[in-house]
Amino acid sequence: MIEKLKKNQNIEVMRGIAVLIVVLYHYTTRLPPEALNASAPAMVITNLGKLGVYIFFVLSGYLIAQSIEKSASLADFYAKRIARIWPLFAFASVFVFICMHIWSPPVVYTGLDPFYTEKRTVVDLIGSLFFLKDLGFEWVDGAYWSILTELKFYVIIGIFAAVFRGRFIERFAIFAVVVTTIDLILMISEPGHGVDFAQSGDLVILSKILHGGLISIYLPLFALGLLLHRGHMDAMFCAIALLAIISAIIGVAEDHKFNVQADVTFLLILGLILIADQFCFGSRVFLWLGKYSYSIYLFHQMLGLTIIKYVTPAIGLDAAVYVALAAICLIAWAASRLVEWRFRGLMMALLGWVFGLLGLNRVKVGTRDDGVRILPLADAKA
Repeated sequence: MIEKLKKNQNIEVMRGIAVLIVVLYHYTTRLPPEALNASAPAMVITNLGKLGVYIFFVLSGYLIAQSIEKSASLADFYAKRIARIWPLFAFASVFVFICMHIWSPPVVYTGLDPFYTEKRTVVDLIGSLFFLKDLGFEWVDGAYWSILTELKFYVIIGIFAAVFRGRFIERFAIFAVVVTTIDLILMISEPGHGVDFAQSGDLVILSKILHGGLISIYLPLFALGLLLHRGHMDAMFCAIALLAIISAIIGVAEDHKFNVQADVTFLLILGLILIADQFCFGSRVFLWLGKYSYSIYLFHQMLGLTIIKYVTPAIGLDAAVYVALAAICLIAWAASRLVEWRFRGLMMALLGWVFGLLGLNRVKVGTRDDGVRILPLADAKA
């Protein structure tokens, strides 16, 4: 019991680290300082935002393996996952949409990284609520791309768990190796295109399939989490770990703002903060950040950058970053209390009924090789 509690706390701390990396990247590096009414960049900057998201993907793979083992059927698994994500996501999308029509967010029209060049419409809001980005809709908040990637992973891993039962982790890992290797070979043959290598030409259809449908560049990250849950190292684990490292390097280094010295400095400071939190507060700060990491992620970008834009002239960019972080943490805490946990059970029951009508309640998942079923836990939060 103590070991399980320690493991859960470690996961929460990792979530806290990941969300802090993402937030500080958006607040210090994502936009030029002039867009935030500042004359110079923040003192401490980082370009490791994608690394934070990649940590989330690995943790997701680990926790999803647990969730599948505790699910009685495919309907149960899908209902739990969507109920975990959608109520707070819908609330955050509407809240951010309204706020962006009341206060003007920072805008960048030129350069390599344009930002919020067009005000979002009600149509965009509807598209965001139902994850229709692949159909041409714009996100209310561009940071939401990773939520759609998570959902695609849930769909794929659910199919693997239904088809391969007790061997779904190994089969998914093989799938990840094959698909990602094909993707990397195509990237090498099409140099200079990065993660989204083909926007036009003969490879555009294959690109959409690999990156859009099969989330190819992120598969090793999810697979690494699954294999960590399995708990033993072998050749497959080593191959997945290598591909995950390559994917992370590609994702981080392709950004033109990549700065090794600045990122090393940031990581050293982050390490010191972790040590201080451990010795002074028993890791309570990062445990809290991890507990509310999903809510913080949903609210942090557009609202936080808008706060920074308005308060920077009065207190300076560095202080504005921490004011925005504190404000977003407060909003995230309130939203989780009001929405995330309150409506999860109701949403799970409704989705379970809908998926039951589709017959997914008869599709078993998470069966061990010896045929022994793991009983579902009604209050599982994995």
